[in-house]
Amino acid sequence: MTDQVWGMAYKISEEDQEKVMAHLDHREKDGYHRADSNPFYTGPTNEDTIADIIASAVGPSGPNSEYLFQLAEAMRVVGASDTHLFSIETKVKNSLGVCSNK
Repeated sequence: MTDQVWGMAYKISEEDQEKVMAHLDHREKDGYHRADSNPFYTGPTNEDTIADIIASAVGPSGPNSEYLFQLAEAMRVVGASDTHLFSIETKVKNSLGVCSNK
C-alpha cells in the first residue's frame, strides 16, 4: 500500500511572515504550532478522542465539524480513500446526530 499526501505548501515572503503567522495562529486557535507548549495540541490520540474534540470545537471560522465534513467531501471528489479521515467523519456525524448517505 502506498500513502499519498494531498495539499499545498506556500512560501511566505519574509516581510509578510509575521502578519501571516499571526493570522494563522488566530484562525487555527494556535493549532498551527504543534508543540507541547500549545494548550490545544493533543499529541497522538485515538479516533474517538479526535472525533469528540472536533464535534465540540468552534473557532473564528466556524465549527470544526464543518471543516471536517468539507475536507472529507473534497477528498471523495478527488478520489482519495482516507479511511482514518472517513472514520472520524462518521464518528463526528454520529455524535452530532447528522444523517449521512456516505
